[in-house]
Amino acid sequence: MNVTVENLGACKRLVRVELAVEDVNRQIEELTREFLRQAHIPGFRPGKAPREMVERRFEKEILEEAKKKLLRESYNKAIEEQKLKVFAVLAVEDIQFERGKPMQFAATIEVQPAYELPAYVSLPAVIEETAVADGEVDRAVDLLREQQAKYEPVQREAGDGDAAVIGFVGTCEGKNIAELAPNLKAIGQAEKTWVRIEPGQFLPGFAEQLKGAKAGDQRTVTVEFPPNFAVPALAGKQGVYQVTVQEIREKRLPGLDDAFARTMEAADLTALRNGVRRDLENEVKYRQSQSVRSQVIHALLSKVDFDLPESAVKAETRNVVYDIVADIQRRGADREQVEKKKEEIYTVASKNARDRVKLGFLLDAIAARENIKVTEEEFSQHLLFMASQQRVPAKDFVKELEKREALPEVHRQLIHEKVIAFLSDKAEVRRVAPSAGGAAPAEA
Repeated sequence: MNVTVENLGACKRLVRVELAVEDVNRQIEELTREFLRQAHIPGFRPGKAPREMVERRFEKEILEEAKKKLLRESYNKAIEEQKLKVFAVLAVEDIQFERGKPMQFAATIEVQPAYELPAYVSLPAVIEETAVADGEVDRAVDLLREQQAKYEPVQREAGDGDAAVIGFVGTCEGKNIAELAPNLKAIGQAEKTWVRIEPGQFLPGFAEQLKGAKAGDQRTVTVEFPPNFAVPALAGKQGVYQVTVQEIREKRLPGLDDAFARTMEAADLTALRNGVRRDLENEVKYRQSQSVRSQVIHALLSKVDFDLPESAVKAETRNVVYDIVADIQRRGADREQVEKKKEEIYTVASKNARDRVKLGFLLDAIAARENIKVTEEEFSQHLLFMASQQRVPAKDFVKELEKREALPEVHRQLIHEKVIAFLSDKAEVRRVAPSAGGAAPAEA
């Protein structure tokens, strides 16, 4: 067998294989004998039919099976001989196969990236030493009171902090806004909705124009849609709303006392404040751990650069593009707006995809070196958690993953999370005083 390998750049290789005519004939002969033993031909017992009849009747099947077997075996042998670590087979072509002639074919493959794993223990990270202040506890307790606020009907003009119960119909340049924004119909028309009389509520400048209104009033409210508004048909234009005020409701907070604390399942107000403080401290710890996680990933990626298989980058780019577009559409953008941002989306997605693919190879290598694995129990618990988040039965969720052949990737992602946790635990973390503006320190 003759094998040549041509470097096509990056991780791409062209492997050409030629098999001697003797190897081709030997394989055809083996399969012919197999067919002779098993062929069912009317008038003959299995294994008793004349060779010429079997060859004539099953010529196509014999040659096709011989070609497949030689292709598979010679490809595997060539890869082993050349010590190629295959990432993906992109194409097998230029196949030449005939009885009595040498066999030839060319396989275009991508190989695993070649690089030296950098030092990954003691990666640098910086976090701020942040203590929970009494004022933060006060604000958090007030938010809990806000959650239990009641809005009682009042017979007076609407003021700051009140809620107006209204119905409205909006138009823009004479057209119904509900038709211009089919994905956000709630900003175009409503029979009964609540708007709190606070700046920034609902639409820019809308709530402020309801101050002083009483139940039964009719008001015309104008809104200036910003140039970057999520609905292109409304961006930079004026909306006019005919509003009917149905009720004015006043916000009433529960008292700041032990009775309120007991509604929050705390023994008294002191216990509630202590519990809130613990929750805030846990939030600080979580933000710090996420910051360390982000910084060690950034530090690891910056330590080494290497070529990546383009098929992996393209596949990951598609995934990132899908995620970005889905996020934009969830925020109300339509197809036209997505199309306008197409190049920007692709540029961001391509960069993110390369970092993701590169990180994946590095984490795989670290997992292998450190023998970091996922137990069956851990994997099962992770699948149960994912199913619960999707709100589907675990069996159905796993079947869907199996159907998509996605279980190995989920397993790989779980290993990656364990590796990142390992890197974070081994990081060299420097603690600093909070910055003047309270902003997080720059990633190291």
